Amino acid sequence: MIKTLELFPIINTKLMELLMSLDSNDFNHPTQFIDWTVKDICSHLLDTSIRKLSLERDKYESPEEISINSYEELIKHITNLADRWALAFTGVSQKILIELICKYQNELYDYLSTLNMLEFSHFPVSWAGEEKSYILQAVIN
Repeated sequence: MIKTLELFPIINTKLMELLMSLDSNDFNHPTQFIDWTVKDICSHLLDTSIRKLSLERDKYESPEEISINSYEELIKHITNLADRWALAFTGVSQKILIELICKYQNELYDYLSTLNMLEFSHFPVSWAGEEKSYILQAVIN
């Protein structure tokens, strides 16, 4: 078994070093994703950490009704979530966004460290054809 969880602090440190090395022009640079900047990608990273912590660690259930009946609907839902976060953070400074990413990436690592990696995850890795996935698989994928 490849131990990936212990790599999170190293990856988080490298991510923070990279983000802190960017100036505002770099942060607003376009990416290969149409209409998305580096800052938008950072907002998406923050979204992923916060939503996972909210849903799993904090047992928060969104009041938003979500009906996903196909892979296409899943992709559309994920894209809409990412776009909402990118839009929400247009008025937030680079410094604050980086601080939030650092805080919640570290909290995500702390949370993941408490889990039994051989239990079933909250969501399966459906894109890999699984109806059930172990936490270990969901973290890696």
